[in-house]
Amino acid sequence: MTRPIRVLLSRESGVDPGVDWAVARRLRDVGFEVILGGPQTPEQTVETARDEGVDLVGYGVEENSAAVPRLIAHLHACGIGHLPVVIGANVGESEEDAMRELGVQEVFHPLKVTDVALERFRALGKIAQSHPRLS
Repeated sequence: MTRPIRVLLSRESGVDPGVDWAVARRLRDVGFEVILGGPQTPEQTVETARDEGVDLVGYGVEENSAAVPRLIAHLHACGIGHLPVVIGANVGESEEDAMRELGVQEVFHPLKVTDVALERFRALGKIAQSHPRLS
């Protein structure tokens, strides 16, 4: 039996903390292990992801957030750029496209974690689990 996919959920300060709980509950209900990081800078999020040995990073942002490029850059700088990143945001299609160009795997409306989104998270987590872990 494989271990549960470990996902870190954190957010920019100012993003509604209730969203974290709602998304975490949905993920836990389908078997994910969820670490709630709370409000963190992109750099703090990456450090938490590294320290917790997660398979997937979920980060909630405000519209047009400058945090996303910082998050992606810091993941690579810390040697864990292979971790899939999903962003929770209420943004338009052009902002989603820009985030994906940076390396974000998925952009979703944080209160609409559909079965399709959950399956995508599961697939991303399994890919990350197969990647060799850093000691």
